[in-house]
Amino acid sequence: MSNNSNQIESNTYETIELCPKLQRKQPIYIEEIVWLEGLGNYTMIYFRNGQKILTSKTLGLFDQQLPKEIFMRVNRSYVVRLHEVSLTQTSTKALQIILPNGPMVEVSRRKKRIVRQFFKLNLSK
Repeated sequence: MSNNSNQIESNTYETIELCPKLQRKQPIYIEEIVWLEGLGNYTMIYFRNGQKILTSKTLGLFDQQLPKEIFMRVNRSYVVRLHEVSLTQTSTKALQIILPNGPMVEVSRRKKRIVRQFFKLNLSK
């Protein structure tokens, strides 16, 4: 394995801080997060096991903390784990991703090229 893949694997088992005032006995492992949804000044975090947590941090703060090799902000309201979603194109201009057990989310105009490149690279492997 290359150093880059080792770095990605080690990053996914790190924990993330939800909110300094939130008393939570269990750590939140980045590996378990599937996607995050921004709800104004709050963020809903969705996990692989189907659970979700509402936190008082903004989506922008989580976007800065999460590893860029694994997570991408696809529009103003969603940060997703790219390996967990599938891609669909509904028209010549609209590009959407399908979240596991969740909604279809439109990719913003500025992120379309990056998302397409990611899926081309990973589908060709």
